[in-house]
Amino acid sequence: MVNNNAGNGYVGLAALIEHGLVEPLVCFFPRSADPRVFTELSRACRFVLELVPQGDLAERIRAGGAGGIDPEHVVTPGIFVRAVVEVPDPAQEEVLNRAQARCPEAWA
Repeated sequence: MVNNNAGNGYVGLAALIEHGLVEPLVCFFPRSADPRVFTELSRACRFVLELVPQGDLAERIRAGGAGGIDPEHVVTPGIFVRAVVEVPDPAQEEVLNRAQARCPEAWA
């Protein structure tokens, strides 16, 4: 997974990381406003993180979007989608964090 940070609270990207659905994470700045999952897992040495300079991160994203990376020739992990799920009434991450929401245990 490529993202600028490692998510907030226990929702969104942080929930995916918490349940082991994202590894490794490639990012520029893993700390965010509320990096609970990242902090817990990194202190327990249970999370793989690749830190890259912001310019390199932007170039990787640009190259991937421009078709500059052929998935057949990439040996390093990429981004994979298991399923697309429609969320009928999505809540904003900030609202979920204020409510101390956690993702469903069914994700595990």
